[in-house]
Amino acid sequence: MDKEYSSDDCLPKFFKVYLPDDSGADLDIPISFNSCLPKPLPKNVIVRSIYGKVWKLKLSKCSGDIEKYAMVDGWKRIVKDEDLKGGEFLTFEFDGSRLFNFCVYGHTTCKRLASSVRSKPAEVESDGGEDEDEKSSVEIIAIDSDDDEDDDDYDDDGDEDDDEDSGDEEKCSEDVIVLSDDDDQDRSSEDIIVLNDDDEEDDDYADGDEEEEEEEDEDDYADGDQDDEAEIKEKVSKKSDGGDERQYLDNYMNPFFKVNLNRQRKIDLCMQAKVIRDYGLHFPEFINLIDPLEKTFGKLRRKVEGHTIKGFQSVIRRNKVKSTDKMICELKTEMNGLVREIKVHVISG
Repeated sequence: MDKEYSSDDCLPKFFKVYLPDDSGADLDIPISFNSCLPKPLPKNVIVRSIYGKVWKLKLSKCSGDIEKYAMVDGWKRIVKDEDLKGGEFLTFEFDGSRLFNFCVYGHTTCKRLASSVRSKPAEVESDGGEDEDEKSSVEIIAIDSDDDEDDDDYDDDGDEDDDEDSGDEEKCSEDVIVLSDDDDQDRSSEDIIVLNDDDEEDDDYADGDEEEEEEEDEDDYADGDQDDEAEIKEKVSKKSDGGDERQYLDNYMNPFFKVNLNRQRKIDLCMQAKVIRDYGLHFPEFINLIDPLEKTFGKLRRKVEGHTIKGFQSVIRRNKVKSTDKMICELKTEMNGLVREIKVHVISG
């Protein structure tokens, strides 16, 4: 076993070779991986295969003098569900919170895209009248959709009942984590975090609401080129609710928005349409999120669909942001209004 880092997001990863004779009821985590585990240690972790199958296991400290951890109460089920064979290569990529992306490499060193248990065989007729044993298998990859895990699985949080964890075995955190392999799939959820602009709340961002919003606020800004520095300064001065927040930005002139932490249990983040419209912003298919844990775990790459950033909940969760904290997203713009990076500032409340 060993530890390595994903080339895209610098997420920690460890691997194991499955040996049936040595494999017990639990999955031991390499001691060298202890530095990558969060503190406090989560009670439960999620193991998710690349095709969407999800298992929930407990994370427990092993007895003994050496500090060692293992995933318990579920490893045998993974072995059975995945029909693991001796000598197969297993990789586990950790998102820094409690999600392990799980992948199996067969004896041919090729990545398994679906479990053999989940595959449905289809018979193929033989022109030569050979035995009916000649069949081809069509792999059916099922993607499981789910809600986000509760944040209260950590040892120091006792506000929520354990009943909230029931049924989580068929759920997974919808973090869109880009793995280092080319054929890994992006996943998304329909849940949305709605942002709050202090004096107005945009719940649906329907086209009609945006038009009304534009009519109400069109007198606040001068017409013309959105990239003109003088007009941007005028916008900044006329935004009555933005003066205090701009002191936290890397660049005072960058556009920004605040995250409504009252809805932090939602998975995706919907950027405020008014900010995008006022500054003439547009986005590539993927953007980089820079959070306070960047130096430890690296940047997070996330997919953008319209005005929605997929899998933003992992940023809130792994930074352990509380409802009393303040979270500000600073949009790092280029000359043409293109945003490739968003800097996430977390201010303790």
